[in-house]
Amino acid sequence: MTALLHIKDFSAAYGEVPVVSSVSLDLKAGEIMALTGRNGMGKTTLLRGIMGLTPVRRGTMQFAAEDIAAQTTEMNSRAGIAYVPAGREIFGSLSVRENLIMCARGGEVGNAWTFERVMALFPRLGERINHGGKQLSGGEQQMLAIGRALMTNPRILLIDEATEGLAPLVAREIWRTLSEICASGMSAIIVDRDLKRLSRIVSGVAVMFRGEIAFAGTPAALLSDDALVRKYIGL
Repeated sequence: MTALLHIKDFSAAYGEVPVVSSVSLDLKAGEIMALTGRNGMGKTTLLRGIMGLTPVRRGTMQFAAEDIAAQTTEMNSRAGIAYVPAGREIFGSLSVRENLIMCARGGEVGNAWTFERVMALFPRLGERINHGGKQLSGGEQQMLAIGRALMTNPRILLIDEATEGLAPLVAREIWRTLSEICASGMSAIIVDRDLKRLSRIVSGVAVMFRGEIAFAGTPAALLSDDALVRKYIGL
């Protein structure tokens, strides 16, 4: 099957400082991939590169067989890529409703992510529907960030630090909703360090170390190698 997202020899840098070097990966339609590793290893830079937020210094990047390496973030968003950044970056001065509605884009008839569907996925947001973004807890902001991305009706969802800094109960709620999203047929790359939770919803794992892919395989293969986990993830 042709990859929905095809990346070959992707490299990126901030100024003269290289951050990601020669990364290659493929993501098929409907596939869920985990991207993990220690902090500062290039995971965020890779996602930002896919979204068009970090310039591609070298390499090939294709989405739905179209070259996106030189496209703007807006063009990539309209093509069907959605990004949930680690900082959430919701609009604090807007209400929950406004944050969601402003991003609404039509989707496939019968399978579109509508305002009502997002409300059903995140009932807690419905209870805060008129609250400003700044009034939400960290977990609620993460729900809103994911819901906002879904409202664009993407073909692929990029989620950076899915549960970082969230209380265990809230993190479990996020994992529940991510499971539902992934079961809907969405393609996704999820960055997180909770390998056991990730292993329940992903089919493949890529581990980044010093800007490169140090491991690519199944969750079971990674979890069975304690030495590899300790070396590259530190858990």
